[in-house]
Amino acid sequence: SNETSKLEELEANFQATFLAQKVLDDITKSWKHILVIIIIGLLVCLLYVVLLRFLAKLMVWLSIVLFIVIFAAGTLFSFLRWNKLKNQQAKEWKWDVSVVLNYAKTWLIIGIVCAIILGIILLMLLVLRKRIAIAVEILKSTSRAVGNMMLVLFWPIFTFVMYLL
Repeated sequence: SNETSKLEELEANFQATFLAQKVLDDITKSWKHILVIIIIGLLVCLLYVVLLRFLAKLMVWLSIVLFIVIFAAGTLFSFLRWNKLKNQQAKEWKWDVSVVLNYAKTWLIIGIVCAIILGIILLMLLVLRKRIAIAVEILKSTSRAVGNMMLVLFWPIFTFVMYLL
């Protein structure tokens, strides 16, 4: 019994090492793609900061509205998927993503969680709209300041590079 548990522990360690090796191999094979995606993300963030300087009110409210629309769509999709799957025979429970996503109960739980989060966000938006307007004005001022000192955005990158050296 003791030898069996040690053997199972050794096998689990071997599987973890194998998985870590596969992850590292994938990273070394695709580091160029990862770097390109990071640079694109940096450029999108810079564009967002520049747009925020000129269109702060529009950008903030558009972000809030898009967040609400995406959550509402996720909630609707979850309940439609649940409605489609609820009459099917329940299968044996397995912790495999492809299997779990075919259970009606999974979509019901996701839909309820999304609906609760959406309701909380809508209530917060209703109560805090005046404070959001104040925050928009602060963002305008801050984005003007950052726009006048663009090198501030690159300071963390510079610090990281210097740390590596």
